[in-house]
Amino acid sequence: MIICQLLEGHPAGLEEYRARLRSLRPFCAVLPVLGAATVLFALLGVPRLLGEERNISFFSGFYTGTGFSLIALGCILFFRTGRLLRDDAALRRRFTQITDERNCRINEKAALAAAFVLFLVLYLILLAAGLFAPVLFAFCLAGILVFAVLYLLFRLYYSRVL
Repeated sequence: MIICQLLEGHPAGLEEYRARLRSLRPFCAVLPVLGAATVLFALLGVPRLLGEERNISFFSGFYTGTGFSLIALGCILFFRTGRLLRDDAALRRRFTQITDERNCRINEKAALAAAFVLFLVLYLILLAAGLFAPVLFAFCLAGILVFAVLYLLFRLYYSRVL
């Protein structure tokens, strides 16, 4: 759901939405290729890069699961988008659902709450990790700083665009 929300955006009209879906279809076709590359990396690259000293089965399984998830997600989005483009009634229903003010506001509030909680959790981990794990401290600090900089950049961008 969050992937669809990020990809579909806020189209102004039905034809703009149709054009947006057409432009996203090649991206949906790239996801299975990326997933297959991830699976190949899991099977061939991870054992060679990690050697015997680390938990190869965990990382191979993680990358394999991620790759198959990308393959499934790409195929589902590709075929669902194609079905929407062929069926005008379903396209209109989806457009109405996406542009409905209540749904837009719900999505904005959910994104805001998720961003706030992520920022708070990163900060709490930063406080605790500073005492025990310097690498985790640096990772959380970088996450907080990147989040803040991205927020400022997007705020500047959208204040000029909108």
